[in-house]
Amino acid sequence: MKNWIFTIVLLVLFLVGSSCVFADNNDYLRDKIQDLEKKIEVLEEQNKSLNSLNNELIEFKKNYDKDEVIKYYKDMQSDYQNTVSTMFTVFGLLITIGVVVVPIYSRIREEKEHDRINKFVVDSKKTINQELEENRILNSDVNRKMEISNIILETKILENSKKYYEAIEILKEALEKNKYKEYYDSLAHYYELDKEFDKSIKTLEEAIASNKYDFKMAYKLADKFLGIRDYAEALKYFKLAIQENPNNYKGYYSIGKTYEDIEDIDSAICFYKKSLELNPTLVASYIRLSKCYTRLGRDDEAIKLLKVGNNLIPNNIKILDHTIDILTKNGMKNEARKIIEAFQGDSIKIIKLKKYLER
Repeated sequence: MKNWIFTIVLLVLFLVGSSCVFADNNDYLRDKIQDLEKKIEVLEEQNKSLNSLNNELIEFKKNYDKDEVIKYYKDMQSDYQNTVSTMFTVFGLLITIGVVVVPIYSRIREEKEHDRINKFVVDSKKTINQELEENRILNSDVNRKMEISNIILETKILENSKKYYEAIEILKEALEKNKYKEYYDSLAHYYELDKEFDKSIKTLEEAIASNKYDFKMAYKLADKFLGIRDYAEALKYFKLAIQENPNNYKGYYSIGKTYEDIEDIDSAICFYKKSLELNPTLVASYIRLSKCYTRLGRDDEAIKLLKVGNNLIPNNIKILDHTIDILTKNGMKNEARKIIEAFQGDSIKIIKLKKYLER
């Protein structure tokens, strides 16, 4: 009895256990089936893709042209080679520019900059040296003028006291230190005041010989020689004066007068004319030149010249007087009378002019 019960119990346990195992196996199979279904779906999708690719391949084979494809790829290869060749050419040019041109250009720029800097330095040195030299000359000139002014002032004070000898001694001492033309000029002046005319002339001659003079000093020396009737020396220094100052109309007048004094009328006329060119209102030259013309019997030229003078210098009694004199001498009293009537001067001068008409 007990054995049967045990057997039944075992059988029940076996059945319960088998049912549990079966249940587990069933779940496992279900999972496997689902996995297979998913794989089948993936395979179906891949099959569709393969079919589509196959259809495209079939279509490509229908439209495929071998020559065109080859040409296309050859053109691409040629373009690529040209591009590469161009790139290498450009790269070579860049290397050439970098290796050859750039250094040359840089060197040229450096040389230009170097030259510019050198020029600037040289010009700067020249400017500085020039300014230093100008300042030196200016300072020297200022010192010279101050020294001269002090000496001249000192001698002027002595001149006011008529102490000419002392002034002469101061100037002689000053000349031993510096050969200034102002010292020569003043020394000649004081020699003349002290009645030592020969020494005055000698001093001016020394100044001119030492090239320490101006045209005024030459003119003074010429005038001194003219005063002692040494016409040759007078002409020499008058001409030196106009050489130093070509626009000195007084110099030309003085030379003309000197030539007139030695009866060289033609030369006198030339220099009087030159004096009038430089100064058309120089009354003395009109008078002297007209007299030279009359001395040569050229009264017409004298009258013509004086009329020019009357127009340029209206109512000048000296020119009028000489004009009326020549006109009356040549029987031209009516013309002389017209000039007198046009004269705008005082009655005394008019009366004087009318006396020429009574001759």
